[in-house]
Amino acid sequence: MKFTKILLFAAMILLIGFVLFFYNAFNGNPVSKFLSKKELQAHLEETYPGREFTVSGGAYNFKDGGYDFTAVEVGSGRGGEYRFFVRGFIIPQVVRDGIYDENLDVVLAERLNEQIVAEISPLIAERVGSLRDIKFYIEVLKGTYPDDVKWSKELAFEKPMDIFVGLDSTNQSKEDFLKDTVVIKNILDERGYHYDKIVFNGSGFDLGGKDSDSGYLKYAVSVKKDGEIKERNIKEYNEELWK
Repeated sequence: MKFTKILLFAAMILLIGFVLFFYNAFNGNPVSKFLSKKELQAHLEETYPGREFTVSGGAYNFKDGGYDFTAVEVGSGRGGEYRFFVRGFIIPQVVRDGIYDENLDVVLAERLNEQIVAEISPLIAERVGSLRDIKFYIEVLKGTYPDDVKWSKELAFEKPMDIFVGLDSTNQSKEDFLKDTVVIKNILDERGYHYDKIVFNGSGFDLGGKDSDSGYLKYAVSVKKDGEIKERNIKEYNEELWK
């Protein structure tokens, strides 16, 4: 009888644990929400000294595993309202800063991207026939450079840029895809480009006819500046999913 009670108690504890686990996964919990709000308030004080904000919200975003907050600036006449996203349970971190995002010079960043693409695309295309497109994601704050500044490797950005490369993998094997990604990374490194990571997507374009522009993803891999691309890291997708 005593053993049966122990089993029932253990089963109840296990059930409660499962319920709390799934509740936390979709709704968060008061402790992590409290810590996240404290981290955001500390971030605002440290990053924007002399400016006062009131923080509200804190809805849990289960898709991204964190909390959405709104910070409203007061006492300055600005009256700005900004969204922030904080992720992490024991040690939360601000991973999206609405004030920073609002002050990014998107127009200048896009223009610089076009200049980098014009510089590097022909060099890659000479050696990699599967190159379809390349894009450089740049973050530069307004006022950092004059509007007519030209692209140079000496320009300093807020963060190392990310690079997105699209390959035509219609007739490529996984090994072919790997070979081309390695060549492209080597070219970028040899030319002295400073970046955080490169994201490679290899797409097939044979489901909608020979001249179709609507591709489906076949392969994907990302690599850090100091990393190495390995075949085991390449994700392979089944074209049946895209039909």
